[in-house]
Amino acid sequence: MHKDIINCLLSVIVVTFCTLELTSQNRSWDYKGDWSCIKITEPYVYVRVVRVGPEEAGLYGVERANGEVLIEPKYDYIAYFEPNGLSVVQKQDKFGYVNWLGDEITRIDYDRPRWWADDWRFVKNRSVVRRGNKFGYIDKNGKEVIPLKYTFAIPFNNYGTSVVYTGDAEVDHSFDGRPKSWENLKAGVIDTSGNYIIRPDQYVSIWKGINDHWVCYNPDKKISFLNQQGKLLLASDFSNAEIVSHRYYLVSKIIGHKYSNYGVINKDFSVIIPPSYDMIHPYEFSDGKIIYMSRIKFSDKYVIYFINENGSLLTSKKYYFKNMAGGFINSIYDGMWGNRMQVVVDEDDKCGYIDINGFETIPCQYDAAENFSRYSGLAVVSDKSKKFGAINKEGKLIIPFKYDRIYNVWRDGDNLQVVSYIDGNPVSVYLDCNGNEL
Repeated sequence: MHKDIINCLLSVIVVTFCTLELTSQNRSWDYKGDWSCIKITEPYVYVRVVRVGPEEAGLYGVERANGEVLIEPKYDYIAYFEPNGLSVVQKQDKFGYVNWLGDEITRIDYDRPRWWADDWRFVKNRSVVRRGNKFGYIDKNGKEVIPLKYTFAIPFNNYGTSVVYTGDAEVDHSFDGRPKSWENLKAGVIDTSGNYIIRPDQYVSIWKGINDHWVCYNPDKKISFLNQQGKLLLASDFSNAEIVSHRYYLVSKIIGHKYSNYGVINKDFSVIIPPSYDMIHPYEFSDGKIIYMSRIKFSDKYVIYFINENGSLLTSKKYYFKNMAGGFINSIYDGMWGNRMQVVVDEDDKCGYIDINGFETIPCQYDAAENFSRYSGLAVVSDKSKKFGAINKEGKLIIPFKYDRIYNVWRDGDNLQVVSYIDGNPVSVYLDCNGNEL
């Protein structure tokens, strides 16, 4: 009899377990996130964040692909899971870390991370955390391996270094804890043990440059370049530097209250384009070739120069900047180098085109022109009658000069669709590939 009772109880337990398992696999969620692959298991496990209730007031949990609920809905938010099985959770206004099984590897007592930048992720077994006005780092076990002592800190990079800031500053608690003002802060660089590579006592800002160089801004608005170990490579008189194709720096100086004297230096800090232009706009082609459009003002006109990546001028002929806002064009910089050709303006204010070798392939003969469209392969141009049409890259007139304005041209199969104005009225016209109206 006792054996029958035991068997009966076991049956009840099994039935109850199966019912609960079936119920868990058929839960109705108000939200289901994307699947995350946990790669620390064999085979891999797929989990997703789920929610019960509305977005603002619901509770978040986690389920497996087989429907098993790993974390019952109890958090105000859960971020996606990394392949290492870790994620950030929120309870009220505090944050902490959990693994995919639901174990809290830290206390839920940190302040808001930078969600938009995914700064809570682990790089080199370090994740940046904040409590109040101080930043530090934890490892994947939840241990605070670098004390929370910095005014601001960013995540580690794949080289195992990170930029940190020290000094007095008011923190913006409504956003992500970044300082409201950077005026009194100094920047430094640390390794994963918290040792300083560059001490925070000299530079106001630091970022990673080419060849793992550090680009450091001095309080006097001058830039210094340091190597990975923090050794000074170049103390320049530039005020700004931007990376171009990870081969060059576009540099400039502050003259008065604005940036000017633009130039280009290479990764070894040799001057490619002297810093003497009012503006430089780099353009990189899919094959890696770079052409710089530079301009400098002479009397009442801006002269445009086209310079290759070796610093040599592409053209000996002078071209000029022309703001062609009447009709459709705001600037010759719009849609640069369509079909590997570029609008140019000669000294008579006529527009034509050069190719990437600097040859004037379509003579300067139009009153206005835009760059070639990647969608239609055509360029809209205007003649002396102030009517608009379009040409192909060989200079052949495909759409006749009959429109007051042309806003757009694109291909619709073998035909063209033109959005334009005729006699002040908007029209949408279909043309064949030769420009004949259908």
